[in-house]
Amino acid sequence: MIDAKDKLKGIYAITPPKFDETKLLHDINICLGCGIKIFQIRYKEEITRELKDFFLVLIKEIKKKEGITIINDYPHLAHDLGADGVHLGKADLSVYACLLYTSDAADERSSVD
Repeated sequence: MIDAKDKLKGIYAITPPKFDETKLLHDINICLGCGIKIFQIRYKEEITRELKDFFLVLIKEIKKKEGITIINDYPHLAHDLGADGVHLGKADLSVYACLLYTSDAADERSSVD
């Protein structure tokens, strides 16, 4: 079994905050083909239903090639879309607060204390 620390080694791609969906999907596939496996979806604007659907496509494409997807700033979105994690900046929610967004938060809380 691969340790989580081993899975998180390598080049880490961060999507631009504004993007063309077709180009971004194409660029992510190029990155995946070059061996990049970790992607942070960085988006700071309103998250629409259409955008959630697009992020779901990205996540599925990345997982299909054994990659890892991290959503920036939105723990509820990361959880709902099945992303592998969430990126939190200093001004964002605490890890404990993020756990409250997950359905299995009670199990996780004990490991945060």
